[in-house]
Amino acid sequence: MKTTDNGYAQPGIGLISVGWMGKLHSRAYQAIPLAYPELKIRPRLVHAADTAPDRSDYARQILGYARAGTDYRDVLADPEVDVVSICAPNMLHREIGVAAARAGKPFWIEKPVGRNAAETAAVAAAAAEAGVATSIGYNYRHAPAVERVRELIAAGELGRITNVRAVFFNSYASEPNGALSWRFRRDQAGSGALGDLLSHVVDLMQYVVAPISEVSSLLSTVYTKRPVLPMGSVSWARWRTTTTWRPWSGSWPAPARPGPSAPWRRPGSASARSAASALRSTGPRAPRPGTSSG
Repeated sequence: MKTTDNGYAQPGIGLISVGWMGKLHSRAYQAIPLAYPELKIRPRLVHAADTAPDRSDYARQILGYARAGTDYRDVLADPEVDVVSICAPNMLHREIGVAAARAGKPFWIEKPVGRNAAETAAVAAAAAEAGVATSIGYNYRHAPAVERVRELIAAGELGRITNVRAVFFNSYASEPNGALSWRFRRDQAGSGALGDLLSHVVDLMQYVVAPISEVSSLLSTVYTKRPVLPMGSVSWARWRTTTTWRPWSGSWPAPARPGPSAPWRRPGSASARSAASALRSTGPRAPRPGTSSG
């Protein structure tokens, strides 16, 4: 990693896929010296790749990457690249994530890491074997309100947390004339809205309250309000997630599976299906005061 004469570290950044998220990552790297001057880090945008030649040109001419091409392997092979942002579509995460780990490149990968548990586990195993640092795109962790709640809970100011309810509203897929992208195809998107957006809710619960391994109940229910496309079973025009979280009532850490004295609900269980049915039967409800539809 290069350093400047005044002691600023200059990690070389590699970007794989120059779509909306790739552009966002690039702007974030460029903003680090302004947002966090105390870190004394000035990232260098070194190498970008996208299968669309015009996006590669955009990365070089507009975003400011020194080099750009159409093959992600060139990014991983570049000796000046110290860190890689993997912003490709879901169906490419496993392939690129494993390749980045084997190339010895620490990487930030957008969620979901894989289209299913097996793909995610493959990336995790490759990273662990290579010993590279990794991060997943759970950016809501760093919202000031989230950090503040975490501080209050950790300090015990809210007492023992016994239940958390979170609601996530999103409607970016509500345009009926929008293009049919990979996000609306199960074979390419995998878990769809569950992995794309509900994963944020689950992550915040374990980040703010307690690790998933230390809770006895996680009930997640998603129901649809209006389908966007008849063939698209992984996307909805407007959807709502409700997560109910009940921490283990005994000693910490909690057992892997609670006993009969600690009733729990898991996705797919009879109780979870009943809760889902009840939610669907009630229909859309107005958000509580203070909530937003961001």
